[in-house]
Amino acid sequence: MRKIINQDEHHFGPKAIYEYGIKDYQAQARKTAVYGYSDYPLAALGEESGEVMGKLAKFGRKNNLPLHQIIECAANPYTDDQKKLRE
Repeated sequence: MRKIINQDEHHFGPKAIYEYGIKDYQAQARKTAVYGYSDYPLAALGEESGEVMGKLAKFGRKNNLPLHQIIECAANPYTDDQKKLRE
């Protein structure tokens, strides 16, 4: 982590702004990522992916689209269909 700006007085008080890299993020995450068992991250990832799939399925039912078109809408942020998906 590298300090890049030092602000003496900010409306929240003295503050420094730091540049974070992926290694810095990983080091901070390891300090707070404490699990009772090592399978938890995998189970949590499954839960998150299930939530995404549920939203995609709902979008497909609502717009009467097959899976390949749903994925195309989700992958291309410049279409009107993708804007609908975010609603």
